[in-house]
Amino acid sequence: SPDGTTAYVANFSSDTVSVIDTATNAIKAGFSAGITVGKGPWGVAFSPDGTTAYVTNYLVVGDGTVSVINTTTNTVTSTITGLGVRPSGVAVSPDGTKAYVANFSSDTVSVINTTTNTVDATITVGDSPSGVAVSPDGTKAYVANGDDDTVSVIDLRANASASASADPGVPGIFLTVAGPVGRSASESPVYYGADRVAVTSTYLLTMTRVSNIAPT
Repeated sequence: SPDGTTAYVANFSSDTVSVIDTATNAIKAGFSAGITVGKGPWGVAFSPDGTTAYVTNYLVVGDGTVSVINTTTNTVTSTITGLGVRPSGVAVSPDGTKAYVANFSSDTVSVINTTTNTVDATITVGDSPSGVAVSPDGTKAYVANGDDDTVSVIDLRANASASASADPGVPGIFLTVAGPVGRSASESPVYYGADRVAVTSTYLLTMTRVSNIAPT
């Protein structure tokens, strides 16, 4: 959660989300069975104020769904439909008005209006998108495309895929934008690949590959 007091864990084979108290590193009292969501929960993202969590359900037959959880009551309050097939990664905009879901088998990103819990737009990206992250200023999203080794850069002001950075390695399942544009490379988005790490400069939209990373 944004305040660091709670962690939500998607349990893929149990169709539940576990609620963890980070002060005790134990399951919160009263939620030993977890929160029941859709089939094959995959990604979890919180709203900026921490009142809502969005869980992608990867194994729902046909178009996927997103379970919306009220984090005060730890109950599912809505199920969003109309996404692509096999929704995986999810990220929420800094202002909390939109959620972005990577649809692995549809090669698209769904744009969710978090006020109405409906899909506002669908954006075509690369092959097998799995991870998505939004820049701190909310103007761009970065989508890892696992089967063509690219990262799609989406201009969120236009809801259009602006460019793709080719061959950054094998994009990881999860992406994190750690700080504002212009910070050091260590604080830029990092994509973990097969024995290498690619670091993207969000300012220049360029890709630097670091090869032969030794395990530590």
